[in-house]
Amino acid sequence: MLLDFLFLDIAVSTGLNTAMKTVVKRVNSRSEPPRVSWRVFYL
Repeated sequence: MLLDFLFLDIAVSTGLNTAMKTVVKRVNSRSEPPRVSWRVFYL
């Protein structure tokens, strides 16, 4: 049971990280301030 939650947490974290990187790429391509990009690495 605990392992299931652990794997689910890892999957969700990876998914969120990938989604945030995609958003950051879109934001950076609009040449907005870069402060959004380094925020991703703290997730």
